[in-house]
Amino acid sequence: MTNVTRLLAFLMLALLIVIVPLAANAQDDELVTDDPIEEMVMDDPFEEMASDDPIEELIIGEPSVPPSFDPAKFLGMGDRWDCGIFDNQAQAQAVLRADSSDPNRLDLDRDGVACELSLGAQDHERVPR
Repeated sequence: MTNVTRLLAFLMLALLIVIVPLAANAQDDELVTDDPIEEMVMDDPFEEMASDDPIEELIIGEPSVPPSFDPAKFLGMGDRWDCGIFDNQAQAQAVLRADSSDPNRLDLDRDGVACELSLGAQDHERVPR
């Protein structure tokens, strides 16, 4: 075996040592933890946002977000979320509107519009910065 092959084998073994215990502790696709802070951080902010209406999912350009979208779930965690985590630009804009200090850096050019290149529902009403 070459040194590269040995290194790859070692890395694969190390990954198995880490992943197998995590999978064994998984319960309903969530990691089990006794730490309430860790549980809070592991919550999926999109968990309650699923739409039952397939037509609503296809609408593009509507400047609103579903009533179940709560921008507060994305606040107070520093720079944790980026544009790719949101379903559309309007959701990112709602988060920017909820905290115009923009800790998630959703409005890099500071023009008051978050995630300008994101697809889906749009909301380009500027947030004062």
